[in-house]
Amino acid sequence: MKHILLSIALIFFGFTVLAQSSTEKKNKPLKFNLNEDGSHWIKGTFMTQVWVRYTETNPGSTLFGDPVDNVFDIGLRRTRLQLFGQISDRIFIYTQFGVNNLNHTTPKYTGAFFHDALIEYKVVERAVSIGGGLTGWSGSSRYASPSIGKIMSLDAPLYQQATNGVSDQFVRKLSIYAKGKIAKLDYRVALSKPMAVQNATKIIKPLSRISDYSLKPAKLQYQGYFMWQFLDEESNMTPYTA
Repeated sequence: MKHILLSIALIFFGFTVLAQSSTEKKNKPLKFNLNEDGSHWIKGTFMTQVWVRYTETNPGSTLFGDPVDNVFDIGLRRTRLQLFGQISDRIFIYTQFGVNNLNHTTPKYTGAFFHDALIEYKVVERAVSIGGGLTGWSGSSRYASPSIGKIMSLDAPLYQQATNGVSDQFVRKLSIYAKGKIAKLDYRVALSKPMAVQNATKIIKPLSRISDYSLKPAKLQYQGYFMWQFLDEESNMTPYTA
């Protein structure tokens, strides 16, 4: 099977606003200061990834019941709108809205949803912040919460997202969490309520000798990720890793 993929990533962090100076053009993000010194602010971003694919299909492949030898596809792999900001000395908010996998086979007028919606309170500068909402602050591996804005030609390693679409919503869960940096240690811990597997994007089979998920009501989930940053430190404003 031959599969050719062209990924076009159009990334406008801050809806890039152009301002003309006397000597040069300067790019400025869509960011509004809420106080005079700029320590309180709110910011908007937009990102979309367009995939163009041509696939020679395996023998016996069908599309809506009709045999097909090849498929040409144009789709929105990911489209995101973000609104976030430091609205007071201790309060940070973050929301992300968008759609995944919109193509010619997607049911019309469906698909867009909130990926993130959280509020965070800074307890100790840098060391401890606590928050809650629909969020990707979780474990148990680095790319369980990947930064899709940093993906250009390759897709995210989905095998590290063990519960994607089953007990979470594209790796996000309804959680309360704590995160911070202590010296070189970057940590996150979360208490999450897994989403009902009965509403999963795939069929969950009843328990047997070969099973993957239980259909019983989910219990609270404890998760975390701990990273020692030997050299440069990565930002932990959001949970998503480059």
